[in-house]
Amino acid sequence: KGDRDDWHEPISDLRWQPLTVDRRQCSGSSCNYFRNCCFYKARESLDKVDCIVSNHDLVLTDLALGGGSILPEPGKCIYIFDEAHHLPIKSNNHFSAFTNMRRSFNWLEGCEKFLIQLVKHEFIEDLQQDGINNKIQNLREQSNEAWYLFEQALKGQKLVEKYENRLQYTFALGVVPKEIRQAASNLATEFSRLASGFNEISEDLRQIIDGNSSLERLRLAQECFSILGAHIDRVEANLALWLSYAHQDIEDKAPKARWLSATEAENGQEISLYSSPVLAAENLKEHLWDTCAGAVLTSATLSALGQFTMLKLKTGLPIQTKYLRIPSPFNFSGLASFVVPRMNCDPADLQKHTALIVNAIPKLLTTRSAALMLFSSRRQMLEVIENLPNVWSDLILCQDDYQKVQLLKYHRKRVDEGKGSIIFGLASFSEGIDLPGKYCEHVLIAKIPFAPPNDPIEMTLAAWVEKQGENPFMTLAVPDAALKLVQASGRLLRNEKDSGRITLFDERIVHRRYGKAILESMPPYRKEIFKEDLSELR
Repeated sequence: KGDRDDWHEPISDLRWQPLTVDRRQCSGSSCNYFRNCCFYKARESLDKVDCIVSNHDLVLTDLALGGGSILPEPGKCIYIFDEAHHLPIKSNNHFSAFTNMRRSFNWLEGCEKFLIQLVKHEFIEDLQQDGINNKIQNLREQSNEAWYLFEQALKGQKLVEKYENRLQYTFALGVVPKEIRQAASNLATEFSRLASGFNEISEDLRQIIDGNSSLERLRLAQECFSILGAHIDRVEANLALWLSYAHQDIEDKAPKARWLSATEAENGQEISLYSSPVLAAENLKEHLWDTCAGAVLTSATLSALGQFTMLKLKTGLPIQTKYLRIPSPFNFSGLASFVVPRMNCDPADLQKHTALIVNAIPKLLTTRSAALMLFSSRRQMLEVIENLPNVWSDLILCQDDYQKVQLLKYHRKRVDEGKGSIIFGLASFSEGIDLPGKYCEHVLIAKIPFAPPNDPIEMTLAAWVEKQGENPFMTLAVPDAALKLVQASGRLLRNEKDSGRITLFDERIVHRRYGKAILESMPPYRKEIFKEDLSELR
């Protein structure tokens, strides 16, 4: 029991894969371990309870399977989604698609070797193997042609450099060129044929597993069934991707974001392709709002800039939905100060802004401080660590170096021992981090947390919103940043007895019109604007 992330050290995929199966790999009641399976034990207990505690991913997985496959049917459920601001992003992830060209090509070679094993164990006949091999060969030929097309598409395009030297190109409004759409259509056809062939073999293996086979033959069949299930998942993932690229979006609806990335590897260029909805509204409407008995969405950050406009846009909530904002019981002004020091430095000037933060940390903290420093950029976070004096960098626990659970454990241990400890984190540390009392007395925020300007989903959504005649910056970017800043600052006060300080290294919240709107939407902290001067620290 427990999540993979709860383990005391990172678990590699190589170790994890033998411990887990998905729906395609599971042989159900025919499995030798069925009676001891934690999944089926938990699933059996669902019929005996009135309240089921789940997470967003399991609910969305069930809905994507049609509803009622894992959890009770949506029509029999009233859903209560806590931290519901995650629902649109989680939904988009569940209905997104991805493939890597080179790895898919190599995987197809592995499929041919697997088919030889199936013939060897007399699970399929030579003729059946030949038919599947022909389908794989057609796929490899089509993949080669598509690979060439995508390499050509990359040439002459404006590529955006991403983390770890990955180059990225986003198709404007998700529209791919005609020749790529045709290649995708051909690949979708071939993957569909391969899926049919593999599913036929899966049914044959299922009959062997359910039949009166010898223990040895049953064991081999179950092993092959599980491996084949992984192959079917891979086929269906590729099929979903190519269908998306072959599809033309409906004119008056939000498009899908489609983009590709390229990474230089030892054996040549790695090309990966992605597709994702930009809004969860259509999928949530079809799979959840139109089918469930009822739903309640709750979170400390459902509204942005005091409005539910963003939530409505991204989730497509029904017109009859009722909205309610409940004031916090915290005495914000008495417990915390929100400080914007004078810096005379725009975060866009990354070099000066980073130098200012490096010099400000020893001024604002002590070597016994318990603090959380939040960044919007990994590059800036690492540069600050590199440029701090050793006496300070030794106090830092960086999210890149530890599992989250382990990092928080180390942090609490240091503070309990009377030592200083400063956590450096990115967006994932802006929420879900609970460090009450002495464990966090100062939250430092590098800048207003706008989404990265080269995020393909946000770029595509922004282009579509602009096409509708609206200002994407004010409609999307500002409310989203306001919501994230509330989340980030919320790491300080975890109960009524907490107190401390929040420092934002970004004067735009004072000087810009949108900044003032963000500042007004913040909880009523005691605001200290420009009372502290850090401008000489650059």
